[in-house]
Parts: sequence; C-alpha cells; structure tokens
Amino acid sequence: MKNKQFLVSVLVILALIGFLAACLYTVYMAFGLLDGQGELPGDHAHRLNPALVHITNALTGMIGGIVAAAFGTKGPQSQGMAPDSTRNHNLRSLGNLVYSPGRAPDDRSTATVQARFGFLYALAYILVGLAALVIWIVLGDNTLGAVANLATTFIGMMVPIVATYFKK
Repeated sequence: MKNKQFLVSVLVILALIGFLAACLYTVYMAFGLLDGQGELPGDHAHRLNPALVHITNALTGMIGGIVAAAFGTKGPQSQGMAPDSTRNHNLRSLGNLVYSPGRAPDDRSTATVQARFGFLYALAYILVGLAALVIWIVLGDNTLGAVANLATTFIGMMVPIVATYFKK
C-alpha cells in the first residue's frame, strides 16, 4: 500500500510539473508567434508541435480533475465543525495525493503539511488558468487555440470546484 501511495504522489507531482511546463511554453508561444502587427500568421499551427498541444489540453483537464475531486470529498461530520475545518479538509485531501508519509491520519503536523501542499497545488492550477483567461481576453482572436482551450477548461473546472468548496 505504501508503494502505491508513493507512485500516486510521484504521478500527481509529475503531472503538475508537466502541466506548468507545457502551459508556460504554450503561453510563451502565444506571444512568440505573433507577427509585427500583433496578429497570428496564417501558418501558426505549423509552428506548434501538435503533441504538445494535445498534452497541454490533457494535463489541463487532468489537473483540474484532481483539484475538483479533492474538493469534492466530504470530511468527517461533527456538529461543532467549523466551515474553516471543512475547507482545510479539502486542502488536506488534495495534499494527501502529493504527500502521505503513512502516519496516523489525525497527526496535526502531517495534516498541516498536506493542507499546504494542497493549497500550493490548487494555487498553481488557478494562477495558470487565470493567466490563460487574461491572455485570451487581451489577445482576442489572435489567441492560440491551446491557450483558449486552457482558459475554457479552467472555467469549466472551476464551476464545480467553487460550487463544492462553498457548498459545505
């Protein structure tokens, strides 16, 4: 079981690193492919690696799904449970995918580290998604399809994430 958790942690971290790298390169290309008048040339699609576009799209959905799934988990219900502890549970659920040392689940230091990892993971997804959204708004019709897909996938994933987060 410990090896399985380690492999899950490695895959989740590699997915986030791959997502960040692919998105940064795609954003770089979104501006790098513009001509002198700030427009995309007609042959811009030939200058992009199609595999990179598909990988970026897949990782965007996957990272969003990981965040959405973690925020969709229900914490232990107790009558005196504050809303803040429910939100902390969601961050811990996400952080548990990244860091799970095998200690008791109620260990406060482990829970704090997991909540921090969960926060950083969700923050990375949110910042990249918001950046894609801003780029799409700024460049309009001259936005690369991969950046527009990133922005629309981000919006689509944020609806259930936010709804679940505030529902509790």
